[in-house]
Amino acid sequence: MSRNCIYINARFLTQKVTGVQRFAIELSKHLKDSELIVKWVAPKNIVNKELAEFLDVELIGRNKGHLWEQIDLPKYLKDNGNPLLLNLCNTAPLLYKNSVSTIHDLAFLENPKWFSKKFYWYYRILIPRIAYIAKHIITVSEVSKEEICDRLHVKKEKVSVVYNAVSECFTNKKKEVLEIEDYILFVGSLDPRKNLYTLIEAMSYTSNDIKLKVVGCSGKNFSDFGQDIRHKQIDVLGYVSDEELLELYRKARAFVYPSLYEGFGIPPLEAQSMGVPVLVSNIPVFKEVFADSVKYCNPYSAIEMAESICNIFCMSKEELDDIINKGYSNVNRFSWTYSARILVNELLKIKNAS
Repeated sequence: MSRNCIYINARFLTQKVTGVQRFAIELSKHLKDSELIVKWVAPKNIVNKELAEFLDVELIGRNKGHLWEQIDLPKYLKDNGNPLLLNLCNTAPLLYKNSVSTIHDLAFLENPKWFSKKFYWYYRILIPRIAYIAKHIITVSEVSKEEICDRLHVKKEKVSVVYNAVSECFTNKKKEVLEIEDYILFVGSLDPRKNLYTLIEAMSYTSNDIKLKVVGCSGKNFSDFGQDIRHKQIDVLGYVSDEELLELYRKARAFVYPSLYEGFGIPPLEAQSMGVPVLVSNIPVFKEVFADSVKYCNPYSAIEMAESICNIFCMSKEELDDIINKGYSNVNRFSWTYSARILVNELLKIKNAS
């Protein structure tokens, strides 16, 4: 490949799919069909082999993880004429300047206690350096853009907002009415900023007939959950496939996402696309992404959160129809096709200026 090609850091194909990887996957699919000449490169420990084949990914290097990204990837790029590199998942080579990098949020700066010391200090070194050397920065909301510009001292014109959207598999195009079950659903990585502890406490103030299903992988931060939450009201499902998640969305009475901090928040948008009433915390980014299409709660009060949950269960048919229809309208504000167009335009500007 020549220098005219844009290379994409496809390390995300070696990772389980959470919101960050979903962003990279969906944009990659659209970039493949764009006017850009694009090449994906990844370590050899691919887990998403079907997508890797679709993108015609080139497997390079001997290392994996951070070592691959910091050693093998920049060496490969140097050997191929130092082309423009697009990084879509927060991390990037520290010494490679001809790059466009995505910073989804600054959660590690918002509250270091949410993360291990090793993670915090790695990101404390990595993210400011990435922001400094990148030719351009992509982020996923205006709130995140403001934080990046303020806390990392980046000029506003260097940052573009490329919103997340809903993947094709999480759509209820026919808006069909399904057999709803009496559970609320939570989907997300089980780290402290997702505020699952408060949600679990809130469940103790609700009716015993209301169940909570939790989808997400537990990590060392939540190793003390143990059997304490495996009681009648709460079902911890762990990591599930997209097909299983789709069914969980379809049958949920409500979706609850009480995060203390987010860069965007894809799961509530997925729930809206399936016609599920959504309750989120009243943090600024959710006001940007969801406006009046959801119900809001105080993420720091389990009692108030419980009241908000019960209010959804007590809604009349007219009230439910109203919030569901507002959800469908809100989902239509976001499109992977439109987001990809913004990204392509920024990449073309950089290519034409070089």
